[in-house]
Amino acid sequence: MRHSWRRGLLAASMLFVTAEAGAQFSPDTDCAKLSMRLAGIPEATAARCSGGGEEFGDEFIDASGPGAVFVIRHQRGGLNYYLEREEVTHIVKKMMDAGEAQDAGEPFEVEDFDVVRYKTKAEGTEAPVACFTFLNYAGHVDHTTGYRHAIIGSYCDLSGSAPSDTRIGELLGAIDADFW
Repeated sequence: MRHSWRRGLLAASMLFVTAEAGAQFSPDTDCAKLSMRLAGIPEATAARCSGGGEEFGDEFIDASGPGAVFVIRHQRGGLNYYLEREEVTHIVKKMMDAGEAQDAGEPFEVEDFDVVRYKTKAEGTEAPVACFTFLNYAGHVDHTTGYRHAIIGSYCDLSGSAPSDTRIGELLGAIDADFW
């Protein structure tokens, strides 16, 4: 019997990748040991990583800096588990329901990721900051509605400027993985 991991669990355990997430991150892994990578952009040089090397579980990349929060998570299913697809709009709606997001925009696609813009109140800022959440699934499990892999993350510009479409493409285009 196949089991599924609900995507809501993914969203909840993702620390609501808002501006506080960077402060809660505890790196303990060489980024080269992960099955996903961030390369080709300045944020990649100072990235901190956690997880990897397990049969199934989570991997994290925190590429946050002084002006932005950029957190990426890879969640894997196991041999008898898979991840059920959930739309990125539903994840942002859950964040809105929890009071962690506001002003969600329409979904769009960039670099094979589903993306939604929103605003959040970041620690130490007066006004809400512009963010986007992104999501991509890989490794469809035959005869199910599930997937083996999901990459989900969020980027928040702490300066108050909304990330342009070009900037979003640059950031998401820098993500690569062994399972794609």
